[in-house]
Amino acid sequence: MPLDNDYIQENIRKLRKILKKNPKRPPPELIHKLRTQSRRFEAIDEALGLGYKPKDRKALKRLKSIRKKAGRVRDMDVLTGHLCTVHEDVEQDSLVQLFEHLGTERYSQAARLRRLSQKFALAIRKRLKMCSKRVNKIVGRDAKGAPAEAGELALRLSNELAIPAVLNRTNLHPYRLKVKELRYILQLSQDSRHEEFVNALGQCKDAIGEWHDWEQLIVTAADLLDQRASSKRMAALRRISGQKYRFALSTTEKMRRTYASTADRSKRSSSRTNIPPQPALKAIAKVAA
Repeated sequence: MPLDNDYIQENIRKLRKILKKNPKRPPPELIHKLRTQSRRFEAIDEALGLGYKPKDRKALKRLKSIRKKAGRVRDMDVLTGHLCTVHEDVEQDSLVQLFEHLGTERYSQAARLRRLSQKFALAIRKRLKMCSKRVNKIVGRDAKGAPAEAGELALRLSNELAIPAVLNRTNLHPYRLKVKELRYILQLSQDSRHEEFVNALGQCKDAIGEWHDWEQLIVTAADLLDQRASSKRMAALRRISGQKYRFALSTTEKMRRTYASTADRSKRSSSRTNIPPQPALKAIAKVAA
């Protein structure tokens, strides 16, 4: 089945609408949508090769800059939410200090995001409108079918799920990036959107992301608080982070055992020709059909 043009067009429309908004105090929901829709468009661009003109590449680069700034705001929202779940009734002063720091940093990062959006959002929205017309020509009703590049990209990313051979604290979060990209590519086809493989990728993405957020909270707390005065608080944060890491690692390894190529993971050169297991291949085929 061809790529879902209605789904792609809806994502582009949502992104243009979000970029039009630029409040001084953006709510967490708006920040989340901005980051998600930007990521999805980046996947669309890579799958369809939309950014072949210099102006398109410049607009995409600026969009990534806005997404990264929004990510800084989002980090403060998530870390604040995580901090609220730490219930140990100790060291209230350090807890208040952390909340105040996260609130101040959130305000600062939101101001930077607003300035960047004021500078580039209008030009990006114009390029997105042109990209929307280009998508219609590539995967619209009159198109012959999904470009082969989309299926080839999904297959390559699927093969890369087996790399690195061993996952640990140093490479688990970077591994999440390829999981996210593959998931976004597969979601471009309506038929593959609800495949078990796509759902497993989503679970893996969420588990790793939550662990990494707790690690970031630990770094922030360690930089801000006196170590001896906040020892109990830091111990609580590390304990929770350890639990999240073990869950993320087990979830990811389960996904790899089920869906990643069974070929020798140490042979990097063979990853291009590996054939994924049947459930993954089924989802990829629906993008490439």
